[in-house]
Amino acid sequence: MTNSFILWGHLTKKADFLSKEWVPPQFTRMPRQFYYGGAEVQAEKTIEWLRRIGVEADYVEYSASRQKFDLFHFFGVCAFDLMTAASAQAPIVVSPIYYSLNPAEFIKVKILRKIPFTVFRGHWKALSLAKCLLPNSNAEKLQLKGHWGVAENRIRVVPNGVDEDFVGNAPDSFRKRFLPGWALGERFVFSAHRIESRKNSLLLVQAALKVGIPLAIAGQVNSSAEERKYVSRVLELVESSSGKVCYLGALCRNDLRNGYAAAHVHALPSALETPGLASLEAGLNGANLVVGDCSPVREYFDGMAEFSDGSLGSLCSALERTINQPRDCMGQSRQIRARFTWRRVAEETRRCYEYVFSGASA
Repeated sequence: MTNSFILWGHLTKKADFLSKEWVPPQFTRMPRQFYYGGAEVQAEKTIEWLRRIGVEADYVEYSASRQKFDLFHFFGVCAFDLMTAASAQAPIVVSPIYYSLNPAEFIKVKILRKIPFTVFRGHWKALSLAKCLLPNSNAEKLQLKGHWGVAENRIRVVPNGVDEDFVGNAPDSFRKRFLPGWALGERFVFSAHRIESRKNSLLLVQAALKVGIPLAIAGQVNSSAEERKYVSRVLELVESSSGKVCYLGALCRNDLRNGYAAAHVHALPSALETPGLASLEAGLNGANLVVGDCSPVREYFDGMAEFSDGSLGSLCSALERTINQPRDCMGQSRQIRARFTWRRVAEETRRCYEYVFSGASA
């Protein structure tokens, strides 16, 4: 396949597709929200590995020309007029990154997608333009079918992944640099996540303090107005923990992998993940895993992690079990390496493109 094209379109405007002049593609790491998270990693790594297996792929940001491309790939559902403009040039596929825990979502979407001028109607029309949708789990696939009425032949599941070589080689250096007050051989829990209510950050800090296990958190804070009080409560509890919980802020990728390699346990007890790239990366490094129990996460991590049901007692028990087991106690590093790599993601994505070009999804 030649001249394939990957589009990240969150900030791109409809008029950009009508530009007469070509502007070199640029990729902004924070296109839709003010942080760099799992969706951005998914787009970045998919494109990187597509290139590695011989697919010509690139980002477009702000401007594109009438130059002929074979295909546009959106990560996330963008504005309907934007996707309409793209689809007029070439087939489009979408990685929706959609999953809801709201039991009323099914009824709400099914009704509102039919009502003009609603957000749901716009999203439904945008999804309808796609030749193929690429959810990253069967759980997400079922919701696309049930909530949005997407036909089976327009869906191909493509899992998330990790880099096979994303393994830390300096765990002791990480401890000395970021956790100087802790004994070098002391077992601790690491958690790479954005501090916010969906991630159950406060519950994690409370559980670690209750069980008496050292906890280090790395990541940005959610800066939205609705999360401000929650974030303040988390940081206040960290501050009052007498050094038993450390907040490290956002770390670069190299420091993150060394943190995964140093930690005995990685905990991401989110109410919702699809599935949580940090858990995949930590498990690849041999850290024992504690995860929140929702369908996409269980689909990935059943047999590789301890699950928390969202209660304090459940999370405390999961932390105690994993901290007292040897590292890599479920063979998670081997399983993740075998099943969830970006190379496999790229290969599955290329097959989806070929599926679209064959006309099978029409």
